[in-house]
Amino acid sequence: MVEVPATLTQSQRQIRNLIGVSTTSACILVNPDGEMGIYFIFSSLGIRAEGIYKLRISFTTGLPMQGKLDSITSIVMSSSVFSEPFTVYTPREYPGVVGTTALSKCFMDQGMLINTRSGGSRYRA
Repeated sequence: MVEVPATLTQSQRQIRNLIGVSTTSACILVNPDGEMGIYFIFSSLGIRAEGIYKLRISFTTGLPMQGKLDSITSIVMSSSVFSEPFTVYTPREYPGVVGTTALSKCFMDQGMLINTRSGGSRYRA
């Protein structure tokens, strides 16, 4: 969930700011230091309006119907956490593309699909 910054106009507040796939499952991956961990990859999220945002990430569990493991009767939110604040820029103010991180490269080597930039062109690993 995106927290709406106070600097948005009324018309900006009424549009859906978060675009892309906003759900994912846990992945067990090894980081560049060789440590195994549980990661959640959101490779195609975007925000339409400039501002400073925090994402609220909620962890949920589907409870099976009594006696039927393949049917979910309810979803229970078990925990919620906020991301660190980050800035979304207008095209004019955008400072430029950050290089692909070692963590992203490591996850791509393990088969994760992550959008990156290489030589100015976009590809999926």
